[in-house]
Amino acid sequence: MVKRNSSPLTAADILQNPNLIDQFPGPYAMLVDGSFLSGLGIPRHEKMVEALNVLSGRGWETISIANDRGAMFALIKRSRTS
Repeated sequence: MVKRNSSPLTAADILQNPNLIDQFPGPYAMLVDGSFLSGLGIPRHEKMVEALNVLSGRGWETISIANDRGAMFALIKRSRTS
């Protein structure tokens, strides 16, 4: 049985282990990227884009993206069985 998890995954976690998305048996999940440019406090979200590309190849599509105080959030939806 898969344990249900409602905590957002980080983009960095997905890049390290794309299988983490399998913890989310439902059709939707939340992804977050709060990485900042070292020491400058400038948001950078390359990891989010890379993670969304990885998840797209695993059957997930991006529904919406939001930015709040430098953190980027993406709501993703399982579009097909991965």
